[in-house]
Amino acid sequence: MIKERTIQWKNRMDDVYIRTIKRKLSSLEKQDIERVYSIIEKILYKPDLLKNLSILEVRKLVKFFIKKNPLYAINILEAIRDYEWEGLDHQDYSMMLKLYSIIEDHHIGAMYTFEILKTQGFNPSLEDYLNLLRVIIIKCVNLQKVLNYIEEMKSKDYQLDHYVNSLFIDRLIGINNITGAGEIFMNMIEKGQTTHGLILPDIFKKQQENDKSLEDLSLYVTIYSVLIQNFINHDNFNKAIEFYWKLLNKYLTPDIKIVEIMIFSCLVRNDIKIAQKLLFYTQTSKINHIYYNMMNHCIKNRNFKDLFKLYEISWYKDITFTEREYHNLIYSLCMEDCATDAFRIYKDARSKGLLLNDIFIFNKLLRVMIKYERIKEVKYIKKDMENLRMKPNIETYRIMIQLASIQRVPEKAEMIFQEIYQERLPIDYTTYSSLIKCFADSGNLGKAKRALNLMFQSDFKPTINDYNNLIRAAGKSTNYEIKNIGIIILRDNRKQIEPNIDTYNCFLESYLSSNFLSVAKKIYKTIIKDGFKFNLETFHIFFKHCYKMRGYKEAFEFFYDQLEYNELKPTVYTWNLLMNKAIETKSSEIINKIYKELYNRGIKLNNTLLYFKLVSFWGYEKEYDKVENIIDHLRIGRIDDEVLIDSISEFINIYIIHKHYDKADNLWNLVQYEKLIPNENLYNSLIKLYTRMKDNDKLQNIYKKINICK
Repeated sequence: MIKERTIQWKNRMDDVYIRTIKRKLSSLEKQDIERVYSIIEKILYKPDLLKNLSILEVRKLVKFFIKKNPLYAINILEAIRDYEWEGLDHQDYSMMLKLYSIIEDHHIGAMYTFEILKTQGFNPSLEDYLNLLRVIIIKCVNLQKVLNYIEEMKSKDYQLDHYVNSLFIDRLIGINNITGAGEIFMNMIEKGQTTHGLILPDIFKKQQENDKSLEDLSLYVTIYSVLIQNFINHDNFNKAIEFYWKLLNKYLTPDIKIVEIMIFSCLVRNDIKIAQKLLFYTQTSKINHIYYNMMNHCIKNRNFKDLFKLYEISWYKDITFTEREYHNLIYSLCMEDCATDAFRIYKDARSKGLLLNDIFIFNKLLRVMIKYERIKEVKYIKKDMENLRMKPNIETYRIMIQLASIQRVPEKAEMIFQEIYQERLPIDYTTYSSLIKCFADSGNLGKAKRALNLMFQSDFKPTINDYNNLIRAAGKSTNYEIKNIGIIILRDNRKQIEPNIDTYNCFLESYLSSNFLSVAKKIYKTIIKDGFKFNLETFHIFFKHCYKMRGYKEAFEFFYDQLEYNELKPTVYTWNLLMNKAIETKSSEIINKIYKELYNRGIKLNNTLLYFKLVSFWGYEKEYDKVENIIDHLRIGRIDDEVLIDSISEFINIYIIHKHYDKADNLWNLVQYEKLIPNENLYNSLIKLYTRMKDNDKLQNIYKKINICK
């Protein structure tokens, strides 16, 4: 009875599998591939059950699996082949051979299928032969068998295509038959199977000038250089990459044009990592323009992580960019708010004696440094300008007005404005606008209005941005009545100028900062009513308010929710703002999460002192691996030597507290190995370390170094 019921249950389940498969066939494209295959597998090796499917249904399944997992399609076709289905025809065997060539594997199955195709009375097509040869050449099947199939093809007046010929040439080179490979290669050229407008390598030209010592190498390099171009022209990118590696295997300095073609092909597919790897091992000289184009591609796609991996490779390989390339890189980074990175590349360019007269780039650097209050860097750039005797232009003076603003000395802005008069420089709309913004930043509404009146008197028409600055100036007051001046300003000028989203952002920031929440809500509703879309600045304002009023957890939840909801992409400024706030929270979870976001995007902290704070925070949390990663990040990225030395000093102090004296000593070894310049903090940390270790020799050595420095 139990045995009978078991059989009945098994039969019912078999019926369920068949019914499920047939039901899924009606909407295959919407089905999960793994789920469908798991059901197919239940009947795949049971001929009696499999025969419940028609050949048309099997073909439909195969077509579905080809797109997503060709191996599954092969398993199904092999099963019906082995069960000798009557409905199989030439197209099914051809499909199997095509699938074998796609996965470049199962050469035994391919040869077996090909032989069955012939025994069934079908005449193999050219495509059948080519697909078979692709597999068996790649899988290194006995060369005689390969030649037999080729002879069989020729007897039917079939010709090998460029792809199979390329594979066969590669196979012959692999067994050191360079002569045979050369003959087939020349045959390809004669039959027009190579790309038009071929670039022949210089080594080939030298060999043609009777340099016999280069004969074999010349042929090798020429073959692979041409085949790479051929594969790219036929959109066989993976094979082009494979053959480029084979070229580098014997010749590390391919022609510039070949490198260009290969790297450009990577950029078209946005495959930066492959391009990086290829360039790292390529030793061709004078390819700075290729690095530049790749880096420019990364900047345009905001791929900062790969950008600076490329820059580090170029630095390691002593690649020198042209002045124009440095100019463009620095400009692009300034426009993306990457202050730390822009300053680093500027220093590299200056170390090579470039940018001697580039006032435009100096101004761009000054502006982004001032935005992030990098006063030390501003002084460095200004000093460099003085040494170069670079005369400031009107844009430089405008930037100095903004510097007065962040230094909280608006009266200095008035002095700079007077200096512009004295220098008889043309004072345009932008200069007046800079002055208004300066007074607005310091909350001086009276002076901001006077600057606006000066603009009118000079026959310049203010824009909405200038009125927005007046609104910000009024908004910095804690007095509700003064805040309302912003609304009056906007109302009185409404006929002349329309508000924009930044106008409402100014109002929001004004009322939220003083907790006039009811007014802020009205403004929020007006934004929606007037049909404006929130921008990133709106988000920044809400985030700061949420952080202040509701705590960091809700603020960071708000960040992820709102960005996703409004489809906003954070900028470099956004991530720096978040990192600032994350460090204030002293929450290991939040700090770790935001830092990872920055690191994975390759974004550097524009306030480099935050690196020191991170070292201190994670050091006392005993997260030594994270601290070491930051030290390496500062060191390899050459971000800020002073911050690096201070961070190492702090880490040594932390190791001393936790009694990890050997690790602290290793940090001093790192400083010496990298030839970093120690400061007073570092020497004090080392004195404390070697005193605790009771290592008198090392202690005396430190005192000697201190005396030398004096």
